Amino acid sequence: MTQTPALVIAATALALTACGDPDDPASGPGGIEVSDPATQSSASSTASPPSSTESSTATTASGGSGDDDDLNEVEVSDQSGDGSSVLVDRVRVEVPGFVVIVVDDGGEVVGSAAVAAGDSSDVSVPTAISDSGEYEAQLYADDGDGEFDPATDQPVPDDDDDDTDDDDDPVGDDIESDEFDYEVG
Repeated sequence: MTQTPALVIAATALALTACGDPDDPASGPGGIEVSDPATQSSASSTASPPSSTESSTATTASGGSGDDDDLNEVEVSDQSGDGSSVLVDRVRVEVPGFVVIVVDDGGEVVGSAAVAAGDSSDVSVPTAISDSGEYEAQLYADDGDGEFDPATDQPVPDDDDDDTDDDDDPVGDDIESDEFDYEVG
């Protein structure tokens, strides 16, 4: 029986894929990263217990669905509820800090939650929202005391701030943030 060249090429490609990357000792079959569970640390955050303005989150060292070039990022979807909390879809921060929810027009703080360094998803931020409207989730770096204070915790600058769409805003002063609509009811 004679084999066709296409069949030989396909079989060779399949065999090479199953072998992984010979230059990467952590690469297993199919390029899947292999690790020793005995040397792995827990993927969830081991930060101090949440205070009244903090919430629990799922935190990992890397990964997620956002732009991997961004060192700091926050994503939140439009939502509705009774005003007692906002669910932030994804947070990425280089250092421990806070997700702060503010009224989009005026900047009044209506809630905050601590986040560990790394990627977090489904962060529940306790809030005191009484009116439907536009809000903004902003990132702040913790000053080391574990409590949010806008006077001492520094806003995290927007990595992507090129100011091409905002003529009256100087380059580099934008806070890493995401706007969203909240419907109370």
